[in-house]
Amino acid sequence: MVFHTSSLETIRREIEETNEEHVLVELAKIEAIKECGETEAQMKEDNELFWKRREVT
Repeated sequence: MVFHTSSLETIRREIEETNEEHVLVELAKIEAIKECGETEAQMKEDNELFWKRREVT
């Protein structure tokens, strides 16, 4: 019975660690999506500025 309980606790810890890793991956994914959006917005702004300056010259 002790072996069974020990194995069960090991499996529970592994599941908990996996869940924590999954949360970290999801947070990193959210951050990457946010950064991608910011980069795209900056690129759009830079592009618009480029064309406005080009019209002036």
